[in-house]
Amino acid sequence: MEEALGEVRRRGVPVVAYTESIAYWTEWRMRETGLDGMVDILYSSPDTTSRTT
Repeated sequence: MEEALGEVRRRGVPVVAYTESIAYWTEWRMRETGLDGMVDILYSSPDTTSRTT
């Protein structure tokens, strides 16, 4: 995966990722899998905040 994304980036193509997971866990997964720095734009669900009733 890293090799393929690296080649795409070397060719000047932006790498964009989309997930329905919240940003906190998505960023953690990207760091843990070595993809941190390989994605130019990340679209994810916003992190949740506490709600008052």
